[in-house]
Amino acid sequence: MNLSVNWKCILLFLIVLRPVFSATPVKRMDLFDNSGNSLMFVVFEYDLNGNNTGRTIYAADSTFLRKTTFTNSESGERIREQSLNFNDDTIGYTKFTIQNNRPAIDAFDQFGLNQLGTPVSYAENGENTYDIYQNGLVCYKMKYDYSTDGELDRVDILDKNSQMLYYATFTSTVKTYNHNKNRRAESQIHLSADWCRISIQLKKESSLKVCLYNLSGQLVSVPFSKMQISGQQMFQFRIGGENSKKLARGLYILRLFIDGQEVGTPHKYFAAWGGVK
Repeated sequence: MNLSVNWKCILLFLIVLRPVFSATPVKRMDLFDNSGNSLMFVVFEYDLNGNNTGRTIYAADSTFLRKTTFTNSESGERIREQSLNFNDDTIGYTKFTIQNNRPAIDAFDQFGLNQLGTPVSYAENGENTYDIYQNGLVCYKMKYDYSTDGELDRVDILDKNSQMLYYATFTSTVKTYNHNKNRRAESQIHLSADWCRISIQLKKESSLKVCLYNLSGQLVSVPFSKMQISGQQMFQFRIGGENSKKLARGLYILRLFIDGQEVGTPHKYFAAWGGVK
């Protein structure tokens, strides 16, 4: 792991980045240093209404780092984030407040110790640019770049002097799959406990199959396999199939196939008798 990485800066970036998702939902973010070296990637999770409900952070080699779940107020404003380790133990949390008329952040470890020292706030400063403040001074800047069709394309993370530190690229929340150069299917996969729900738009009748693998790449089970007609489909099933109670405790990989072709990236990681990792 790169010991020169400024993890405080990256933590702030992940939290402050939140406002862009209400307008431009994304599924995956890849983070790089200013030399283009991959540092990590983040998978964002959504409910069936399109609300961002959490994120999972992986190292560049796909090693699980942490998962964060969100708590929102009745009006939809985020008031707390809780970070979990591989065993779903709490390892930290973030609270959202207001400081000097700006949205502010306090981050704590599992013992309640403040990881930032003092609250950090942020505010827009020019078109598609945010300034990050601590103790009343700008400490970082973030600049968003959008594609010609309005989709979030890249975010640059700068120091207070506008020098590049890191940058992030983004992948849309809905993937489009191609077959014989014709658009074929759009899908979203939602995992909760030992259940899987798939919402998919098929361009033609297709064979859908969901496979469960262990971390050695061995096929463990095929909990779903069925022909589906074209159009919008939504279905759910128990991940281990009807015999899921016999599934050994551990981490598994869930993969979706359409007409024998694997689709969807990154893979979904699932802990038996637990939840999405």
